[in-house]
Amino acid sequence: MNKINKGLRTVSLKGLLFVVLSFEFFGCSTTKINPDAFGSSKTYALVSVIYNPDINYFGGGKGFTMGGGTTASGLIKAAGKNNGYSRDAQEIFKTTFPKVLKAFQSTKSFKLLPERTVLKSEAYKRAVGSKPKILWSSFNLPPGYKYFDGENTITKLARDLHVDGVIIMHIAYGYTFKGVGFFGLVSAGTERGAVRINLFAINREGKTVWQDFYIEESTESIGAVGESADFEKIHPLIIDAAIKSATGILDNLEKNL
Repeated sequence: MNKINKGLRTVSLKGLLFVVLSFEFFGCSTTKINPDAFGSSKTYALVSVIYNPDINYFGGGKGFTMGGGTTASGLIKAAGKNNGYSRDAQEIFKTTFPKVLKAFQSTKSFKLLPERTVLKSEAYKRAVGSKPKILWSSFNLPPGYKYFDGENTITKLARDLHVDGVIIMHIAYGYTFKGVGFFGLVSAGTERGAVRINLFAINREGKTVWQDFYIEESTESIGAVGESADFEKIHPLIIDAAIKSATGILDNLEKNL
């Protein structure tokens, strides 16, 4: 599925993000890497991180579908205090983003400029951000970060930060349900936390040198009657999935190098 492309062409950032996000519906591979752009001597800066406002039901597994069938048991379960099909993602982002960042800081495929160095730099302060919205979808930004959708702004930022390239990341949190349903009334099975990471990296010349889409589920699962989630129980599983997803996307990069 994975393809290595040494001549990735430049496209609009908003268009590229839309294409990457669209793969959650169409199930295609988006891995594209320019191996010459990476290595221990290369330095990158994570300049923008957006994430879905809610934790959502990803459906029946690790595939690229979002949502899934509902049963009466799931709807009844969703009425509970800690239960539902979606939940605000701010708390889980605050817990998991430092772990994702740590994974990127630990990779041997490139050096990551420290977060504080990026956000406190004059170059970053001067860069003009946009509202984190792509077509009909709005996203959240962590404190201090900006969203960029213009090639000129982001390539200038790469040069002004004196790095080889900059990284844009999108994170989506969710859970999956695997089990059986009975005539739309009752479903029983297991649930796992799931996290999807989309990213792309742009070099100083405005070329896309890394693009990938990765989704992972938690190692552990919990038994469930009804496909809606008990978010108190699923919370630690989403944390595990976030670590696995960040590690997986970096392992994929290293493997292709």
